[in-house]
Amino acid sequence: MQSNKTFYTLQGAIDSMKDGEHVLACDTQLSGRVGKKFMTCPYIKTEKGLIHLKRLIKLHGPHFYEILLPDRASRIFVDIETENGVYENVKRGVETFVKMLQMWVESQGSIVENFPFHILDSSNEKKCSFHVVGGPCLKNPYHVGALIRRLTLFIYSARYEENQHNFDFESLFDKDGNYIIDEQIYTHNRQFRLCNMCKLSPNPRYLKGCTTPESLVQLLDSDFHLTCLEIDDVEPCSTSKKAMDIFTRADGSWVRVLSVGGSMKGIKATLPDSLIKIRIWLEVWMGHGKITGTTFDIRNGYYRFTTSCKKCQIAKRFHKSNHTYIILNPWQRLAHQKCFDENCSRSEFLIPVPDDLWLTWSQYMNKNIQITTVKASC
Repeated sequence: MQSNKTFYTLQGAIDSMKDGEHVLACDTQLSGRVGKKFMTCPYIKTEKGLIHLKRLIKLHGPHFYEILLPDRASRIFVDIETENGVYENVKRGVETFVKMLQMWVESQGSIVENFPFHILDSSNEKKCSFHVVGGPCLKNPYHVGALIRRLTLFIYSARYEENQHNFDFESLFDKDGNYIIDEQIYTHNRQFRLCNMCKLSPNPRYLKGCTTPESLVQLLDSDFHLTCLEIDDVEPCSTSKKAMDIFTRADGSWVRVLSVGGSMKGIKATLPDSLIKIRIWLEVWMGHGKITGTTFDIRNGYYRFTTSCKKCQIAKRFHKSNHTYIILNPWQRLAHQKCFDENCSRSEFLIPVPDDLWLTWSQYMNKNIQITTVKASC
């Protein structure tokens, strides 16, 4: 009999996983907030696995996600969502992106009909939300991310040019011009919702479009996979950075400006004395945890505070495992809380730093510096 043991840490479930099993996450209510619990399940494309999954759903509810392990071959998976789009336009954008994926599959010598793509829909009146799952397996989830970034760079470079395939590039951007493909999901042990499941919510939105086994990303019986390196032929790895943050266009080609492996890192830094009061105030403002480190982003000119804080002002609740971090931009006199949670990562919360705390920094920046000319000696 397959174990129904429940784990409240992902690592515990991974450590107990056997060959031929998935690790699944499931939404659960924890002390007035939604968290995650984890369990293993036999391969869902087998009769044994499907029966076990149905048993888990009966016990825990239809709130399951597949954990995408970094060492397993993975089909192409895409998350598309916006709260500022017209449903018909977003749906057309999804279809446009699938057409581009199919063309890439053909370019690799594979027959598209043998590797169908499933468009899954959980949209409502407030949000357009789709998943795409399908195609052949790639080496791992990070190779899928590299493919999505390659297509994204093509879209940005060809958006305002005529193209022989008549791609509707504008359908891939919402009413504010924001790209609707989520590029930030190709990270370590990503959770990806299974079809016919919903998040634990007062207003659940079920993901519909195929059977639950058809929505699996990692096929445990596949002995074939393709590879897709980054556009500069570097081996891809876990990153939540967007393609346009990693590469820039120069002399007709794409040039890397940011290491993918260090995508969430900057240069370790010591905060100037003129900003220390703000750091102290921010640690009190968080209301949970503490600031654990400081880095400086040379490219964007801001300080980044890592924290142990799980109190998220974006979600208006505590996260079970994801921490928040703070971006401090002294040049603009702004501070924002950001979050690693997949539902919060696209947003930020403007922190109301009192104006008087910027006074020392402003005085320092406005100080007149006397430059004395020193006569050179021979």
